[in-house]
Amino acid sequence: MPEEPCQRPAKHLTLQAAAALLLLVLTAAAFAPALLNGFVPYDDPDYVTQNSQVLQGITPKTIQWAFFASHAANWHPLTWLAHMSGVELFGLNPWGHHLLSVLLHAGNALLVFFLMRGLAGGLASAITVAFLFALHPLRVESVAWISELKDLLCAFFFLAALLAWRLYVRRSGLPAYLLTAALFSMSLMSKAMSVTFPCVLLLLDAWPYNRAREGRGRGALVAEKLPFFALSALCAAIVYLAQDKDGAVRAFETYAFSERLANAAAAYALYISKTVWPAGLGVFYPHPETVPALEWVPALLVLAAVTWAAVLQRKKRPFILVGWLWFLGALTPAIGIVQVGSQRMADRYTYLPCLGLLLALAPLLEEFFRKTRATRALGGVLAVCVCAALVTATRAQCATWKDGTTLFERAAAVVDNKAHAYESLGTLAVDMGEPQKGLEYFLKALPFQPDNPGAYVNIGIAWTRLGQADKARAEYVKALQIEPGHPGAHANLGVMEMALGNINAALSHLELAVRGGPKNAEYHNNLAVVLHAAGRGREAEARLKTALALRPDYPEAWKNLRKIQEGTGNTPR
Repeated sequence: MPEEPCQRPAKHLTLQAAAALLLLVLTAAAFAPALLNGFVPYDDPDYVTQNSQVLQGITPKTIQWAFFASHAANWHPLTWLAHMSGVELFGLNPWGHHLLSVLLHAGNALLVFFLMRGLAGGLASAITVAFLFALHPLRVESVAWISELKDLLCAFFFLAALLAWRLYVRRSGLPAYLLTAALFSMSLMSKAMSVTFPCVLLLLDAWPYNRAREGRGRGALVAEKLPFFALSALCAAIVYLAQDKDGAVRAFETYAFSERLANAAAAYALYISKTVWPAGLGVFYPHPETVPALEWVPALLVLAAVTWAAVLQRKKRPFILVGWLWFLGALTPAIGIVQVGSQRMADRYTYLPCLGLLLALAPLLEEFFRKTRATRALGGVLAVCVCAALVTATRAQCATWKDGTTLFERAAAVVDNKAHAYESLGTLAVDMGEPQKGLEYFLKALPFQPDNPGAYVNIGIAWTRLGQADKARAEYVKALQIEPGHPGAHANLGVMEMALGNINAALSHLELAVRGGPKNAEYHNNLAVVLHAAGRGREAEARLKTALALRPDYPEAWKNLRKIQEGTGNTPR
């Protein structure tokens, strides 16, 4: 017998509930290995384990710090508050912090499901997008890396804001508009990756909302987004100033504009390829000095071809163009035109932009697999196989975040330029009291960067820890032969001279270190120690105050400042 009309909605709701429940179960299964991981020595100390503000938990003082600090070269007050909440709940037990990330990602997966149910139309399309989003190995970096809680928070409020906007589109009420603005602001205060939100709203006006066809002029549609654009611009300015203050923004002398454009084209293609076939995932992909034409020209042609095809299909299948432009636009803040750091790309940057690709793809898949009973059966089998493959790959990728050594060994295995991976392994070994092992890693990194003065400084540090002062000095001298003003080389030579009692030589080197690295609190602290030993206490006190202004939670500088102010003398570090 045919179903009664009243039975259909009930059955539909049952299917949605079952899909949502299965989504949560598979997400938990995919990311459960992350709960066994620890903190990693890659931003986690800055964000949690050695952050004196976060370790205090939530207090009036730390709340104020969260909103006004630019720590870790960023501004994301809600992220700091979330980490503080994690400390309040779990202390420094890493499983608890990982649990927060997994739960938040699962919540995001549900939001994607409900959002796409309204955007993509068909239940099958919504399920496809939500499951591919939630289970894909590219999500691992955002979920398994405790420091990337900001990614998850940003996406949570971004997705919630899109749902609130859908409510506004349906009712055009001020409360829904203000709710959207509030949620968007919270997304920005979690991570600035969401600055493209108003552009996404304009895309959704074209499809699926078709608001221009419903009598709304294009000017009016843009005008109602102006407050959102203003919020984006304000956040972008604040974050840029915070990153520039910390020296994270790379000047065009480091990466020429033409190279940035070439790398951007290549990176877009790499993001697409890793979405289709998520192999060779690592924590750090080094930015190449030059991008070969054989890499960026084909990538640019592919981007142009897909864009042209999407434009041609804009009337029959508008979701392709909307999703494609969502993907391209949402990646813009992290594509490297304004280069922050020395990576060419990162898995975590796909967390929100991937929704555009999935939105363009899912209705096409549904359209194909619903043609006949055979294609529907084939679609079901493929769905099971793909989900099983994604869960397996994601679990394996989660395991690479077990600890710092595992993480960087994986990085060394998947990239051609292994300098960063070997340097990270060497630094980790030295910090763990294994300078010989650290030296071996530093020497492995050297062939990949023979003209990098920092490589020789690292080798010198390892020799210093091994008690080989002469060999260490020789490495620092090599660094200065490449870059005469290299602050790290001067800083370490200054400490060596101070230990030998050569005050004037120590002063000379440490003053050059401060000149080359004026934002390094440790350089100011070490110079203060030498100044005080030279009987220049007032200058030493000024240097220590500068160090504390740069790094308020610097215990060694506070200790030295108290000694000077109490007139009890000081000893070199």
